[in-house]
Amino acid sequence: MNESFDYNLIKYLVAIVDTRSMVKASEVLDTAPAAVSYAVSKLRKHYNDPLFIRSRDGVKPTTLAMNLYEVFNPINKSIHEKIVTQPGTVAPLFNCPLIKIRTNSIVEYWLTHHAMKNHIVPDKCIFEFAKYSSSLDERINSLRTQEIDIDIGTSMPADRNIVSTPLFKFDLTLICRVDHPRINDTISLEQFSKESYVSRAFQENANLISGMEDVLDARITPPWIKSESFINLILNIIDNDLLMFFPKFFAPLITKSFPLKEVHCDFIKKKDLYFYAYMHKKRGKESVMSDILDLIREK
Repeated sequence: MNESFDYNLIKYLVAIVDTRSMVKASEVLDTAPAAVSYAVSKLRKHYNDPLFIRSRDGVKPTTLAMNLYEVFNPINKSIHEKIVTQPGTVAPLFNCPLIKIRTNSIVEYWLTHHAMKNHIVPDKCIFEFAKYSSSLDERINSLRTQEIDIDIGTSMPADRNIVSTPLFKFDLTLICRVDHPRINDTISLEQFSKESYVSRAFQENANLISGMEDVLDARITPPWIKSESFINLILNIIDNDLLMFFPKFFAPLITKSFPLKEVHCDFIKKKDLYFYAYMHKKRGKESVMSDILDLIREK
C-alpha cells in the first residue's frame, strides 16, 4: 500500500463484505449508493482487481477482497472503539457483524428465537439467512469462499478448509393441533394410516426419510401437502386436522409457541443422524461464532 492510498476507503470495503451488498453497505454507512460505487472504483483501480463480483444474492468478494477484509476489519473496529459516544447513543450498525447462515426453515426459526432471547441478536451480531440448498457442492463452495458463514444441516464430505461441529440428533416425531378431534396423546400405526398428514418442513434427504417406507406404505391416501414453507405447514396444522412429521429436537419450542402438541407413537424408528454446523476454518475462533454454537449446544 503506497502513500496515495485513501484510508477512508477501509470502511467501504468492510461494510460491503459484511453485508454482501453495495446497496446495504450504503444504508449501513448512511451514505449515498454513488459514494459506495465511487469508493469501490477507487479500490479496484488501486489493487487492479475487481474485488467484488455480482451474484444472485448480491456481491461476492474475490480472494483478494477477503484477504484485505481480514487486515482491514480489525483496524476498522479499533478506530470506532476509540470514538467516545454519549451515554445512550447507538454504535454504528456496521460494527455489529453480519452472520450469513444457510439452514432449513425450522432451524431458522429456532435459532432466531433463542439468539434474540439470549441477546446474541442484535447485541453481538445480525443474522441473514440464505436460501437453503440440498446441493453438497453449493454448500461446500459457499463456505470455502466465505459467502456463507455458518451452514447447519446434514453431514457433508470432509474439506480441509471447513471445520464441523456436531449439534444435535435428528429424530422425528408427530405433531398436530391441540384440539384435534380424533387424536389424543398417542396414536397407533393403524390410526395414522387413516389420517391425512403433512410432509416435512425441510429439504427431504434420503437419510432423513430412510426407514419410513413401512409407515408410509401403510397409509390409505398419499400426503395432501408437500411443502418447504414452514409457515404454510404450521398454519395448516393449526387450521385443519392434519398431522406432520417434525424434528423432535425443536418440538418443545413449537408446542410452546403455537397451539400444537406432540403425539407419542412407537412406529417411527430412531436414527443415528446428526445435524452439524460447518464454517470456514478461519472463522472458527471468532467469539461470535463460538457464542452461536454454544447457544445451540446449550439448548
